Amino acid sequence: VVEKLRLLDIDVNSIKAVGLCNQRETTVVWDKETGKPLHNAIVWLDNRTKHIVDSILDGIPGRDINFFKVPMSILPKIVSSSGDFGVILEGSLRGIPITGVIGDQPAALMGQHCLSIGQTKATYGTGCFIMQNIGSGSIKTVLKGVSKEARYSLITTVAFKLGDKPAVYALEGSIAIAGAAITWMRDNLELIKSYDQVEPLAKQVPDAGGVYFVPAFQGLYAPYWDPNASGLFIGLSQFTHKCHFMRAALESIAYQTADILSLMRRSETGINVDGGMSCNDLMCQILADINGADVIRPLMIETTALGAAMLAGYTIGIWDLESKAMQSSAKEPKEIKDLKDGDDDLRRKTSIINSVLNNPLKRMRSFSLSKQEPEPPKSADIFKPSISEEKREEMVTAWKLAVERSMRWTKIKKQEQQKREYKMRSTLPIGIFMVSSFAILIISNFTNQNL
Repeated sequence: VVEKLRLLDIDVNSIKAVGLCNQRETTVVWDKETGKPLHNAIVWLDNRTKHIVDSILDGIPGRDINFFKVPMSILPKIVSSSGDFGVILEGSLRGIPITGVIGDQPAALMGQHCLSIGQTKATYGTGCFIMQNIGSGSIKTVLKGVSKEARYSLITTVAFKLGDKPAVYALEGSIAIAGAAITWMRDNLELIKSYDQVEPLAKQVPDAGGVYFVPAFQGLYAPYWDPNASGLFIGLSQFTHKCHFMRAALESIAYQTADILSLMRRSETGINVDGGMSCNDLMCQILADINGADVIRPLMIETTALGAAMLAGYTIGIWDLESKAMQSSAKEPKEIKDLKDGDDDLRRKTSIINSVLNNPLKRMRSFSLSKQEPEPPKSADIFKPSISEEKREEMVTAWKLAVERSMRWTKIKKQEQQKREYKMRSTLPIGIFMVSSFAILIISNFTNQNL
């Protein structure tokens, strides 16, 4: 980070605050006294111990589940997203206060300025995480606007909490495999050598040629929640080429997105996308086609980092995230508080950042904080649906059939294995009876002969 700041001609000493964000479900156990981790982090996508968990759950009656009760004393303290969390103690950023802490996906929600009810963002990386702002207040009140099906199929989560203000909640749908499918095609199938070949290859054909790809490498997440689903390609023919496989992979991301968005309130402003995969123009167009909605891609796609910065800036007074204007766009440029004499350069840089934030549809992919004048903001990329509703319904219906074929696959294999084991166990008593009877007969015969 410090090295990048130097390239931007920014003095580390001009940093007023730091915001932190990280993966949420990745778990680390810390020593409370030393602050050192007790083990390597368990990453959110790691399901290698699934069979162990399954065997434990299969063998434990519900009444014994309290055996795993976790003491409250080892759980982390719940705090607001903004506040004074101390200062950095070591390294080049030593002494800088930490004034914002937030999960990566809520940070992207904030970075996309989804601060009003119904606004939705989708972040495409290894997986995909779709979040919709459903408002603040009591959870009972917030859930009134959420359908029963969505409550069961999606996750209700805390998006963020500003100081002592009520928490803002979000409805979330998670997709395990998005960009990871492209990585798999590159590394395992060797269809491409680099990511920049994805779009040209997929563009060689107008559609996937009837091929559907369900990338259930880790099972299926929302809204199916089937850990036993298995990945599949279906609809292959002698005319299928590798370009169809790649196109089907991009379409699978859009279909999974549609599965989740169909359970959420339809956003009037379209779908705000970000993350590395969103750089792919064809994927964004397919998203618009299959979802029947505008797809809006800000030209600065690192909205997760932006959201963390906005949160830290809010705490020290740089941005007002609660104003009505901020709910649809950023607030008008505001002078940073508590600047010392000689901080004119920081004021100028803050003004540049504010100008980028001023409108979510006018963010630059890269903007300079050096002394030359910045270029005027460019428009965001907006992708509009280009297929008919009839064609869309036909494609989505076929997708759902493909998903149905992939589901419960490993469970079926497991059930067959369990049946075989049951038959073996069932024959065991008969075998023991026959052996013991035969042994008794031999012993009896031997005894009679001796008599």
